[in-house]
Amino acid sequence: VHIIEIGYKSLGGSNFYGLYKYCNEEYLDFLSKSDNSEYAFMIDVKEFINADGSIDIAGLNQIIKPAHDSGFSWVRLASHYATIEEIPRFVKYFDAKGYKIGFNLMGGSLLSYEQVKHGASIAQASKIQIFYIADSFGSFYPEDIKNLVKEIKSVYSGDVGMHTHDNQGMALANTLAAIEEGVSYVDGTVTGMGRGA
Repeated sequence: VHIIEIGYKSLGGSNFYGLYKYCNEEYLDFLSKSDNSEYAFMIDVKEFINADGSIDIAGLNQIIKPAHDSGFSWVRLASHYATIEEIPRFVKYFDAKGYKIGFNLMGGSLLSYEQVKHGASIAQASKIQIFYIADSFGSFYPEDIKNLVKEIKSVYSGDVGMHTHDNQGMALANTLAAIEEGVSYVDGTVTGMGRGA
């Protein structure tokens, strides 16, 4: 396991959703540095887009340390298609903080090939280490995965990742199909209990 994603970094509010909705680093200092694995957190980009379309830099600065002062070295930018045009600005922010960056395009089964390729082209033009497609509703089959990966690779030359969900019991089969198609990164969950369990 090369990268261990702990959870989200979020501004929070009056509700408590558990420790791993916020990834407060003071609470996570029990995590030891490892020579074999790196730690990641996720950002839901829509949470940090202001009403005027600007990025909430002040909000991000409240919860994001520079990578050299953090236990985390990776960020996964999770975005639906509606907010992908903002990804380059988030990439610029996290690159300046010293993080390695993955871009997770969510809701893959709701998107056309052209929309997926547009997301991949945004990744191609940015300093992103991994472009992920997420089967957020667990509705893909292996043939869908193979076709998606081919479409992504037609416009994106970097590392591709596949994030599957098990709603139809197809997560493992879809992950294996992605590996066969040459993706570089695949995801799993501790004890199989992902967010959608």
